[in-house]
Amino acid sequence: MASDSWGTFFGIVLVIGGTVLLAVTFFTAYGIARDPSAFIVSQASHFNTTSSGPAASFTWTTQGYNATFRDTSSDNGSTIRSWVWGFGDGTTYSGETPPVHAYAVTCAQCTENVTLTITDQAGRQSIASASVQVQRTGTDGGVGVSSSSLLSSLDLGGFLSTLAGPFESIFLLFLGLLIMFLVGGALTRAGWNLLRPRPETIQLRVKPKSLLREWEFVPPVVSSGAPPGPNPPGPPRS
Repeated sequence: MASDSWGTFFGIVLVIGGTVLLAVTFFTAYGIARDPSAFIVSQASHFNTTSSGPAASFTWTTQGYNATFRDTSSDNGSTIRSWVWGFGDGTTYSGETPPVHAYAVTCAQCTENVTLTITDQAGRQSIASASVQVQRTGTDGGVGVSSSSLLSSLDLGGFLSTLAGPFESIFLLFLGLLIMFLVGGALTRAGWNLLRPRPETIQLRVKPKSLLREWEFVPPVVSSGAPPGPNPPGPPRS
């Protein structure tokens, strides 16, 4: 009797727990299906989708073979995390403001291709470049602007990395809802089986050949020793 009461108690607990889990799963999925835009916007806001990515730029001035560079990049709502300068002579510098760079050249006037690569927290990059005139005497100056290539304009890598965040959250959410639904259904079924157990059944496996063998025709056994013959003739006709 005690085991029956404990089985009933656990059955009720399992049914209630499974039903609550199924109800939470249903109402969550129904709310998202009724207004999916609100959920997508709420997830997208965590991945800074409103920013268009950084735009690299810089200014430069030269006095003789010494060049001074100043970063003028704009973050456009993002946060720049790294600056990498390439001075065109094989040397680089990592940082927002490089020190005065001295070119070891011997020409009266040379052109160096200087680049600045910036990267924001989302992994989006922008590259600015300029042809810097270095000369033995005199001063010069100019600006470096972002490349106008199609790939830089589209920023495909940054766009995909931005979209990956919200869609990853949506996928994980629906995976969690599926797991909750399966677990809730299993708990409800287990509890119901404890409350109202199914009658036990016994399954027998019989091969078809054995059935045919049981129904094979067996000829009748004749009691007399004489072999069965044709039917005896009937009485003579009058």
